Amino acid sequence: MEVYNEEFPFDELKNQHGDYYGTISEAVLDGFNLNQIWSVTEGDEQTYIYGPHNHFVNLIGYVCTLEKHNMNTYYVETLDFS
Repeated sequence: MEVYNEEFPFDELKNQHGDYYGTISEAVLDGFNLNQIWSVTEGDEQTYIYGPHNHFVNLIGYVCTLEKHNMNTYYVETLDFS
């Protein structure tokens, strides 16, 4: 597993309304492959985790990227409200 404690480095592609995809099927219907779909989950109130599409605990939604991932990479993004 590759874990990067940094901001998600790719452009987030969302649905036609600019929202997270609610299901993997919606993203696939828009033409994305599974290795272009990232789950966005909430780790705690200040942490978001971008990872492979198969995560559903604390799921916020799905984003897609033009870049493909290896299904084993995670980005842990911590927000700073100070």
